[in-house]
Amino acid sequence: MTTLYEVSSFTYNGHGGNLAGVRLLAPEEELLPAEMQGIAADLGYSETAFVKRTNERKFHLRYFTPLAEVPLCGHATIAAFSLLKQLAQLTAGTYGMETLAGHLSIKISQDETVFMEQPLPIFYDDQPNTQQVANSLGLVASDFADNYPLKIVSTGLKDLMIPLKNSQLLEKISPDFKAISLISETLDIIGYHVFAVEDNQLTINCRNFAPYVGIDEEYATGTSNGALACYLFQETRTDDTSYEFKQGRQTLDQSGQIFVKLTATDRHLKQVLVGGKAVISKRLN
Repeated sequence: MTTLYEVSSFTYNGHGGNLAGVRLLAPEEELLPAEMQGIAADLGYSETAFVKRTNERKFHLRYFTPLAEVPLCGHATIAAFSLLKQLAQLTAGTYGMETLAGHLSIKISQDETVFMEQPLPIFYDDQPNTQQVANSLGLVASDFADNYPLKIVSTGLKDLMIPLKNSQLLEKISPDFKAISLISETLDIIGYHVFAVEDNQLTINCRNFAPYVGIDEEYATGTSNGALACYLFQETRTDDTSYEFKQGRQTLDQSGQIFVKLTATDRHLKQVLVGGKAVISKRLN
């Protein structure tokens, strides 16, 4: 019986997305953290999810990068539940999962779009050194958008939100991974989430760098884009609660599509849902 899969999450028209490993554990199966870390390192994906069903509608998930365990991973979660749906082990509906980031809900649509709940956002007051951040991306400080601040935000993982003036600057980025790692360590963050918001553009383009946890560039990130949607909701003060993000290295075959839905009452966020589709790329054993 196959228990290990390669799944591409947040696909765009059935292509691209972000690869994750998914290991399905039997109810009686126990793996030590070192064993899970070894599997994740051998696979080499940005994250591998280890999934155990605890009852009919609840699951326990753990996530490992090639270097470390992380409390939550959006694209690996979408991969896991989309895989279970495609294997006919789940039907459309609402499920729950336990993670190191807490208890979160999962909603599977009839069209196999999977939405995962994320923790409500935490906005941090730490002030990064603007010039150092710009240098680490091969940019200058004047490339940053004037109307948005650099800000650390978490909906499960801490990322530094970095706004650029336009999408052309996203293509111009030349990351210094060592410098990004050092800054990430200093700020106690997973990495950078770099984005551009342009007038009359419905889809927001972004890129993500997390070399500090072994991911030079992430093709599509659920947690980071969930945090970005919360950041935009707070900073723009608009009534927008639905967002669409396109992430990748600015090429079609590496692009991911991520949807975020926010629920708010009187400008207070009540729920964050991040969703997308996934395809099974390989059966690994």
